[in-house]
Amino acid sequence: MKLFRKFFKRKLRKKFYKSLVFQSSLAFLITLEILAIFIVYLSNLSYLNNLKTSSLDKINYIRIDQEDQIRQWLLKEQDVTSKISNSPEIISRIEFLNNNKSNEAAGLEIRDSLKFLFEKIIKSNPKINSILVFDKTGKVLSSADEKIDQKVNPPYEKTQAMIKNNDLSEAVQKTNPKNSFFYLTIKDNQPIIAFVHSIFDSSGNKFNFLINIKTEQLNQLIIDNNLKTETDTYLIGSINRNSFLALGEMQGLTNKENIPMSMSIESALLGQRGSSFYKNYAAINVVGSYGWFAPLEIAIISEINQDKALISNNYFFRNMVFNSTVIVLIITVVFYFLVRQKIRTIIRISDIALSVSQDNFEVRFPTGYNDELGTLGIALNHMSSRFRRFKQQTSALKNISLDIGIEQSGELLFSFIETTTEGFVFLDSNNLILKINSNFAEIISNSIADSLGISFAEVFPLELAEAVRHMKTDSQEIYQVKFSIPYQSNYTALIANVFRRITNANDLDQIHLLGKIIVVHEEYKTINLMESGKSSLFEKIIGKSKTKERKDLSQKLGMSIISLLGFLKLTKKKLEDTIFPKLASTDIKTLKSIQQIEQNLESMITDGTQLAKSIREAFAQEEVGNELLRDSLLQKQSRFYIAECLESIVVKADRLFASKGYKLILENESKVAMIEANREQFEYIISLLLSRLANNREYKTALIQTKIVDGHLVILIGKISSLLTRSQIVSIVDRLTNSSHLHGLNTNLSKGMGLSNIQKMLNEYGGNIAVEWIDSNRESYKFYILTFLALS
Repeated sequence: MKLFRKFFKRKLRKKFYKSLVFQSSLAFLITLEILAIFIVYLSNLSYLNNLKTSSLDKINYIRIDQEDQIRQWLLKEQDVTSKISNSPEIISRIEFLNNNKSNEAAGLEIRDSLKFLFEKIIKSNPKINSILVFDKTGKVLSSADEKIDQKVNPPYEKTQAMIKNNDLSEAVQKTNPKNSFFYLTIKDNQPIIAFVHSIFDSSGNKFNFLINIKTEQLNQLIIDNNLKTETDTYLIGSINRNSFLALGEMQGLTNKENIPMSMSIESALLGQRGSSFYKNYAAINVVGSYGWFAPLEIAIISEINQDKALISNNYFFRNMVFNSTVIVLIITVVFYFLVRQKIRTIIRISDIALSVSQDNFEVRFPTGYNDELGTLGIALNHMSSRFRRFKQQTSALKNISLDIGIEQSGELLFSFIETTTEGFVFLDSNNLILKINSNFAEIISNSIADSLGISFAEVFPLELAEAVRHMKTDSQEIYQVKFSIPYQSNYTALIANVFRRITNANDLDQIHLLGKIIVVHEEYKTINLMESGKSSLFEKIIGKSKTKERKDLSQKLGMSIISLLGFLKLTKKKLEDTIFPKLASTDIKTLKSIQQIEQNLESMITDGTQLAKSIREAFAQEEVGNELLRDSLLQKQSRFYIAECLESIVVKADRLFASKGYKLILENESKVAMIEANREQFEYIISLLLSRLANNREYKTALIQTKIVDGHLVILIGKISSLLTRSQIVSIVDRLTNSSHLHGLNTNLSKGMGLSNIQKMLNEYGGNIAVEWIDSNRESYKFYILTFLALS
């Protein structure tokens, strides 16, 4: 410390403060500090704006998440009340009550039985407040309340009114296809949610079930989420003209005059959605998001204290001020020592600087001097290196931003193409499947999950795969190729390369291949952009209606000719009986005219009769031809042994599985079982399913198992974990082929599994297909379950 004071005093004696270096450094310090303060201010302003935007996005997300959780809770309670209302015990009692309307004693007994059953349900489920059942006129047949000593007085006027006005079925259809809906109401000065379900007895008589659910659990759900997210979310709305209801931390029921209104509450009650900074009902500055929750017809508002939301801005400002001050001081010290150095060889440095300005960052400033020029050379070299790194980073950030934009655009595009009827697939630059929509998955009969990440050659039809393989990577044309899928249809595919343009360091554009996009249409739906296919498309559309048009034409021509022949015969008879006899004594010229008229009429009747006969014979021959065509198609079905057919298929498929390192096992427990089907089509279906399993990389062992269950042939085709023992595999097969399990199989396959066409082919001869997929620590397998009618 003493040495420092001595040094400082010595510098002052030399009028240190008057030196040019000191004055320059001081001016530099002041200028840099002002600049730093300005930068800090702008940065803080930008950060505050971004923080506000982020706070609005966050509170919007919290409100939407709250809405989703409330909606899930409502759907869960709707399922619970639906199960209660459709329970066999209740339906049987209601049916008995309906069948004994005239027997008052029996009706009273069954009503008491229903009430006892309702009270039992209410005791076992504390969320239920009360239960009522109405007939089709709105009359209450039976009811029960959680308070046994209290007469049920639920707010069911809305339900009764809808029943009487025949509006209940319309409301049910609009809200839920499960014959149920719900609404928010008040009972005993407490909010409840009324769930209404329409049920039917065995005779088709309709009854309406009303179950009132307490809102305590819903209110607790909102409060728990508030604690978790450190926000204040509440529901508020008008039940009638005067009563207002609130759910959340401010739960309660009050008059409209006592509701603390705010901008967000008023906007939400008007059905508007939005988010902003405002003062809430307690006059506190908050960040809020508001909207209208349609399922309960009530407003939902989420808020967070503005100071809490923006608290990080204060920390940011303090840190920026401190860091900028430290940086300014350090830079000033460095500047002071740099300007003290002497300058040499200015021209050389200028030349090198000029070279650097022309993007030549490989040159180096001279550093071999023990004066200010050497230091300046080092500093300039550092500056050049940093600028080079900065430019590289800027270029990299630009590419990253572009990649993010492309990815977002791709997601938007893929969301759009899922709504179309065409098949779409995206290949990356390595020809791996990057994206595929459900329509294309169904066309190639391969699921979306099994298609992603593999080469197109493994799943594409041969014609389409060849077109993609031979397409030039630098081609900017749109290729069109036609292909067909066995037992399905003909398709047309449009293939195009997708490029990205990048500007390099020399401001030159470079084209990079991102991948390929393929659009597939069924042939009769194809819109050919090159005009050449319009006539063929028109002909195919017209061709589909020819059979019906010919039938209609046959009927119209037949009726017309028959009417004409009848008119001609009546005219001839009228002339011969009435007109011609009166002209018998006339001159020879008139007699010749009469004879000519008779001959013409006779000729027209004869020719018309022959024409009608020819038309009938022509259309009859065409119908016979159509019948022969249908008979030829039906003759392709035959009876065959399933064991023999599967063995021949496995021989061919075993090579495919072996090439991928997998094992294929065939176990025929029904070697004498027969089915009646198109054998070629059956072999195609089995081979297609095996090909799908071969492309699936999850498990290494494939199994085909056949069994006869209740007169049906069951074929299991799937993959299993190689870690399973033989006893576990037998147990899995027995469970999957169990009669009760087969009756409960879900054959409603979702779109995108690639099984719709297979299911259509199987349905042609009474077959069906389902999927069973288990992935757990104990068991891991995936099976396709095919069922057929077995023949003896």
